[in-house]
Amino acid sequence: MLIGGIEALGLVSDKLGLSGGFWDGVGTLNDNFNNLGFAIIGIFIAAWAVSHIVYKAKGLDEADVVSAVRK
Repeated sequence: MLIGGIEALGLVSDKLGLSGGFWDGVGTLNDNFNNLGFAIIGIFIAAWAVSHIVYKAKGLDEADVVSAVRK
């Protein structure tokens, strides 16, 4: 909703030739969505790398699994 709303406001601003602080800010956000996408992808990759390192460092990949189901 947020990204779509900003895109819609950018289209309105372009079609109607609106200017001013608010409309300039909307235009700047629209121009930088590509960079924002790369930043989000970078954050996901960094979070994965940190979780992988913690997983290996704590030895969780070698933990025994015990079932709670009784026969």
